[in-house]
Amino acid sequence: MSKIIKINEKGTKIVVDGYAYTLQHTLSKTKRWKCSNKTKYNCPGTLSSSMILTNPVLQIEHNHAGNKQVKIIEKFKNDIKLRSRKTCDKPSHIFAEAVSQIPAEALLFLPKESVAKRTIRNQRTNNNPALNCINDIVIESKYNLLLKYSVRLQSFFRAKQTTHNLRGTLKSYDWALVIGQRFLLADNKSTTGERIVLFATDDSLKMLTDAKTWYCDGNFNLSPKYFIQLYVIRVQKNDSYITAVYCLLERKSMSIYEEMFKLILTKCAEHELFPDPTHLMLILKKL
Repeated sequence: MSKIIKINEKGTKIVVDGYAYTLQHTLSKTKRWKCSNKTKYNCPGTLSSSMILTNPVLQIEHNHAGNKQVKIIEKFKNDIKLRSRKTCDKPSHIFAEAVSQIPAEALLFLPKESVAKRTIRNQRTNNNPALNCINDIVIESKYNLLLKYSVRLQSFFRAKQTTHNLRGTLKSYDWALVIGQRFLLADNKSTTGERIVLFATDDSLKMLTDAKTWYCDGNFNLSPKYFIQLYVIRVQKNDSYITAVYCLLERKSMSIYEEMFKLILTKCAEHELFPDPTHLMLILKKL
């Protein structure tokens, strides 16, 4: 008697006799499964089972050979998906750790690293809640802190659809010197089209205050949905240039730029810091 091996928690993926199947239909007394390689090989293979995943019966033969390693491979795919949703680890780290658990004889059948990384990124994107407008973006207090360091904040802004990270899983940062520092500096919560959200640690504010030259510029490709640009202020620290403040701006106008700088100076003053740069390297783009 063939045995059904359940691959994922939802029970929508199984392995039987060297073939992987995806749930196709749930009928009144049985479940119908299609070959997971239906698209790749145009395979017509189908299988039926009981509702409790017993008594597998092959309905239509496959047009390709089975694989003894298919259970390991499908478990690998499922594991990286689960970890992508539950952790903020880099795709490369998730992939490397998952591969380290795979026996040598199955390595040949793993998906390419680029494909696995894309799967990880897609899982995180698909897990995002739907937002209807900028006012839906709320950064809750428990997500105001730095959770990790030595990870570039740019990865957070790379995908425009990552507004979910603003709302619930803000976990990638730049130059955090102490784990647990406050990171959300200010949010003016404007509902008039001039929303400003500032990110900076206490350490980066000190660097901003000490710096005599500020390098300021905006990027329109890295801004998340509903914001028109990511504006940054960089300063020199020893031989490196460090992003001291990240600013999400809803518009590009002189009024929002003025409000941004006022907000930064106000927040610095609240921390008894009084920056007085001698040079500003500014690029301000307005409508």
